[in-house]
Amino acid sequence: MVNESLSNHILKGKLKDFEQELVEFFSDLTEENPKGNAYTDIAAYLFIHRKLTQKQLKELTGFSLGSISNILSILENTGIIEKKPVLIPHKKKKVRVNTYSLGDNKNLFLKSQKSRLENASRAYQFIFSKKKELEEFNNQKKKGYQLLSSRIEEILKFLDNISRLVKYFTEPYLNE
Repeated sequence: MVNESLSNHILKGKLKDFEQELVEFFSDLTEENPKGNAYTDIAAYLFIHRKLTQKQLKELTGFSLGSISNILSILENTGIIEKKPVLIPHKKKKVRVNTYSLGDNKNLFLKSQKSRLENASRAYQFIFSKKKELEEFNNQKKKGYQLLSSRIEEILKFLDNISRLVKYFTEPYLNE
């Protein structure tokens, strides 16, 4: 199976800056993570792009292929990500490469933010403001708008669900 969408992973200009802000946002949420932000950065890029190769992750993160390979191995062994081989065109032939994506339960990545639930409102406000900023790119028909727009909507839905869960679990204690 040839996957042509793998070649469009690098965003340009202001959309690249916007993408970087989203990755930094996830990193900020896990600043207390003893494993560091490299894990979060890779998971955030996988969340944004859906699936990437090791080479693409290297281009996006600047990490060495060895570091990326180690991190992907750990994330795969814990069930957070999945590895799937695909065929891509390369020099007049098809080459098999592995793509990585968040697993079926992609919320494992986001659930790791559980200890930071008190920031859900702040997070929602930040992402909502980014959504408003991103809408300017829609008028300019910039490449990559749809990708970031759909990820923003997913993040807002996720944060809304977190808020509802927090409300559900805290209401009984507020009524005591």
